[in-house]
Amino acid sequence: MTQEHLNNLLTQVNEYLEHETESDMAEILKDQLNEAHDSTVFAQLTDAFSQRLPFGTAGIRGAVGPGPNRMNMRTVAATAWGVFQYFSKQADDEKQLKCLIAHDARQHSSKWCAGLVNLLKSLGAHVTVFETHVPTPLAAYAMRICSADIGFIITASHNPPADNGLKIYMGNSAQLIPPHDHSIASKIDQAPSNQTLVSYFTKQADADVVLGEEMRSQYLDAILAYMPPTSENSPLCICYSAMHGVGAELIQHLCDALPGIDLRMHPTQSRPDPTFPGLAFPNPEEDGALDALCAYAEEQQAELILANDPDADRLSVGEYTEKGLRIFTGNELGCLFAHHTLSRVDRKELAIIATTCVSTQLVGRIAKHFGAHYIETLTGFKWIANLGIERESTMPGSQFLFGFEEAIGFTFGPLVRDKDGVHAAKWAIQLKQQLKLQGMSLEDYLHQIHDQFGRPRASAWSRRFDTPNGAQTIKRVMTHIRQNPLQHLLGHEVEQMEDFGARTEAHLKTNMLVFRTKEGDRLIIRPSGTEPKVKFYYESLSSTDMAEHNWQTTLREEVERHCFATL
Repeated sequence: MTQEHLNNLLTQVNEYLEHETESDMAEILKDQLNEAHDSTVFAQLTDAFSQRLPFGTAGIRGAVGPGPNRMNMRTVAATAWGVFQYFSKQADDEKQLKCLIAHDARQHSSKWCAGLVNLLKSLGAHVTVFETHVPTPLAAYAMRICSADIGFIITASHNPPADNGLKIYMGNSAQLIPPHDHSIASKIDQAPSNQTLVSYFTKQADADVVLGEEMRSQYLDAILAYMPPTSENSPLCICYSAMHGVGAELIQHLCDALPGIDLRMHPTQSRPDPTFPGLAFPNPEEDGALDALCAYAEEQQAELILANDPDADRLSVGEYTEKGLRIFTGNELGCLFAHHTLSRVDRKELAIIATTCVSTQLVGRIAKHFGAHYIETLTGFKWIANLGIERESTMPGSQFLFGFEEAIGFTFGPLVRDKDGVHAAKWAIQLKQQLKLQGMSLEDYLHQIHDQFGRPRASAWSRRFDTPNGAQTIKRVMTHIRQNPLQHLLGHEVEQMEDFGARTEAHLKTNMLVFRTKEGDRLIIRPSGTEPKVKFYYESLSSTDMAEHNWQTTLREEVERHCFATL
């Protein structure tokens, strides 16, 4: 730290502080200014003011705090301004853009939602807003019902408690895909001064439409009406956790409407709490995240456990049988749901099944067996939804039936053009009830699928880089792997490395590497799009010996030893 660097930073921070309207942000900045000579505080301030929080297809997401590289009202306002300007240019001159705004129960979400109403009304938009926090899939459903042109959803999904974010939906009710994100990022860079933005989001205005119970009821009715069960429903005891998020109310109403369901809510985790007590990462996939729910379910003698992430767009499923507890992976649930939905639809040749290139290859085999159309694309529901919409438009009579990604994200039919943890809960419950009548479990059904289509060996893990230079470290790691490719996977020689960064197709071009062996091993390595992580996905559908007890540990150690050799 030089005195010149410190002086330049202090000037930048003081100018920013002049227009700070969020009192808590102002107090944080004042405290940091007083301690700016401390190297740790200097590094924090430098990072917070180093750039504008990057905008991508997932919108923006990051730690809450003051500064352009943090989530705060001004960052949200600048982003919304850029999004609105971009779509205004795409629309007819005389059209008043219809904007829908929703939020979850994270810190500052409600306040920023009100600020967005003010800003968008100042810009001349027709604004629809939910009266209180709602699950993301409900907001995505309302996008379609309200024929909104733009959707602004304030949520950080399953990110750590310190984070928040802003998701953007297009007029087709799906999330952004390139090149819209690049053009919007350019517009955000042209955002007006802090003083002008402040005048926009502090000017009190009322929304044109406020959504409440009627929209919630319409959404649940649509879920219940979509491919209802064809047989009797057996009694079922379920334990549920909302991960301190916003899913509990809708799950309760859903279970009240389904015959035979005895729902037991986790006594503490089913109420919204933005501090997420006891959950460092409120993601059902994280190690230990389901421990409290599993203990409660065992105490209640539940047969099924369900857990949404905080904005209820993902769903984790577990089952208790005489063998004990089994938590299903996203890939296993994808196979169960794909097989079950395809077995029920009449015109299978018109059904569209979609998943991502990092999800299990078994679903492609299942779709082929039933004669359905199969789409495989990049990670992210933005691709699943948008390509599903495109395929429906080019195939007369076809219908998007099911889409999923291995990170416990699922969607069914045309109701929501995004992952939907509430609708997925209905399918998990009804499948479990149907199998129970047949004397089977979800695990039994999965074994049947594996016996017919193959029994995969799979493992997925990640490495976090929660440091100010985490993004640069991840970039360095990916460069190292490209220049020094893996040569073996569990003793099998790698015969192909595919660099998706070199692909020319828009829906397949991304920062991702795929390694394959002739024995059928596949390893995918990519940075996360929303968190400072490098992710790894391994799957083998080979018939070679899989008896090695600690193969997952061996695989992880050999892969990380190679990939992180320069750290």
